[in-house]
Amino acid sequence: MNDRRIIRIENLVTPRRRAFGILLHLYDLERQGLDAADILRESGLPAAVLSDPDLLLDMNAKRAFVLYLLHHPYRRLTPLEAGLAVGAASDITMFAPISNAAKFAANCLEGLLLFLRFPELVWSDCRVAFCETDDEDIIEFVPETHNDELDPFSVGRDMAATLGFITGFYPDAPPLLSVDIRYDADVTRRNLPEKLQVPIRFGAGRNELRMQKGFWSHRPATASEALFRSQEMRIMRHLPVMRREDTMAHLVLRQLQALEPIASLGAVADQLGITERTLSRRLEQEGTTFSDIQNRVMIDKAKVYLRHGGVSVARISELLGYSEPAAFTRAFRRVTGVSPRAWRAADQPGGTDDDGEGTAA
Repeated sequence: MNDRRIIRIENLVTPRRRAFGILLHLYDLERQGLDAADILRESGLPAAVLSDPDLLLDMNAKRAFVLYLLHHPYRRLTPLEAGLAVGAASDITMFAPISNAAKFAANCLEGLLLFLRFPELVWSDCRVAFCETDDEDIIEFVPETHNDELDPFSVGRDMAATLGFITGFYPDAPPLLSVDIRYDADVTRRNLPEKLQVPIRFGAGRNELRMQKGFWSHRPATASEALFRSQEMRIMRHLPVMRREDTMAHLVLRQLQALEPIASLGAVADQLGITERTLSRRLEQEGTTFSDIQNRVMIDKAKVYLRHGGVSVARISELLGYSEPAAFTRAFRRVTGVSPRAWRAADQPGGTDDDGEGTAA
């Protein structure tokens, strides 16, 4: 083979990741009939993963989760086979709107690189090198965990997911020649997903996807600079949100917004995998309380109900979990300065901000 030239190297290893990557694994296991909530509980991850894909988790916690999977649900597979299964099962459209933008990229390389700007969404412990020779275009995956189980799993998962991306979005591009993998050279019987239609060579010198020359520069049939740049700018606006360090107040707020009915302090603490005392102390350090956040969420939800005139104040109080309508009215007035009925009247077309109690609508 001719000399290899590196076009670009991306490091996908970050100290913390969003819970979204875990959902890809749980989706695969649910299709096998397993219960996602049970898996989370047994693995030690907080239940909030299911209700908050933006939950920020320490990378060590995510790696521990993968090891749990390898030792339990995936124990009949080698780590590489498990990784290939998860990667092949990943529906790349789950990454919308990034996947939508990639369809309009000027060439295949640009579309792939767009995904790698968001490592928080990618389950990976690899560096990815984009290379070329005079005869081939190549993507090499270099694991960074230095763990005999995690390395082949990560490589298999990311290679299979990338293969799915290529075949799904750029079917008319120069075809892949082979998938070369360093691991499992001595495994005689393998469980491989049917989706992996490309020849796979085990025990190779590198972990890489090898394509015919011209893949990087191939222009997809849907390429459009105007649409790609527009979509690209749209998703890039989300980067500050992706890169933020979540406060405990934000975590509690998202849990209260996601759970029905409005959850208690104990329920939210259980979702986040911490004690009530720790949760209260962390919120106090941030200058707020659980009750303050809970009331804010309750009032926001109450306003949605109040905009629908067919829902009585008594029923809204019940739906939100207040002990009685009077307690709901006091809480609403404390936050907004007016009663629920007065707020409803003022919100309606031609309404008034009069604080009279009016009818029992």
